[in-house]
Amino acid sequence: MMTVKPVDALTAPAAGAVNEDVHGHSGTATAGAAWVIDGATGVAEETLIADADSDARWYATALDAAFARRGPGCQAAVADTVRAALTEVAQRFRAAVGDRPVPDHARPSAAAVWLRWCPTAPRLELAALGDCVAILKPDGAPAQRIGRQGDDSADERVNAAVRAFQAAGVTDPAEIRRRLTDRLRATRATMNRPGGYWVFGVEPGAADHLDRIELAPTLPAWLLLASDGLYRLVDTYRAVDHHQLVAEAAATGLAPLYRTLRRIERADPACLRHPRLKPEDDATGVLLRLESVTSQ
Repeated sequence: MMTVKPVDALTAPAAGAVNEDVHGHSGTATAGAAWVIDGATGVAEETLIADADSDARWYATALDAAFARRGPGCQAAVADTVRAALTEVAQRFRAAVGDRPVPDHARPSAAAVWLRWCPTAPRLELAALGDCVAILKPDGAPAQRIGRQGDDSADERVNAAVRAFQAAGVTDPAEIRRRLTDRLRATRATMNRPGGYWVFGVEPGAADHLDRIELAPTLPAWLLLASDGLYRLVDTYRAVDHHQLVAEAAATGLAPLYRTLRRIERADPACLRHPRLKPEDDATGVLLRLESVTSQ
């Protein structure tokens, strides 16, 4: 039997921003779940949810609560457990907005990676949509990113647009974001629509498009769940690779990595050295230790 234990967790907002990331876990070492949720910063004209710090923050906390209520759901298929959580959030959203019209680009959503372990299954089960990532590192072996989650193509297209503006002499990040607003809204309007892209949202049918992976890792091992804001250390700043990211988290915790992340970002506030849409992003990680019962 495999045991899974959260060892460290961290979440922190970008400077001056609302933290739209959430992490959580539920259950026990032999039957549980853990997740990281990265709410998609809104591109709408105004906030839809009354009294919410942001629609993305509302969505991330609502999905977190729905995951926590269900736990690992070991008696159900992964897609059914996720669908039930999405249905709950969708119902809460409709109750919150009432009859107010919701433009397609204003629908709240999130990237997320959700992991469960069950005593009746020798494998970990992972479900993800969007650009949160899972990285597995068995002891004494290299780390690897798991599954298709973390597709960087959309971010790379946006970053290419940022570089084009910078080359044309537009270097203020706020002005670049303003000029990209219409493009961002057009893209956001395609989420959870045929021909578009799939994320956790207020459409329960997104559960049919999950990136689902079963893992039978060599034990003992470390597993890191991370939002794209923390993963910038790897894919945007090249400060560490996958192996170093997990190895350093295991050795000294997530806080030193977070300090490195912010140090890099605050040395490049105009995003010139590392072109990106947001000078800083919310950063979240959950570090898990995987062991076999016989190894304890």
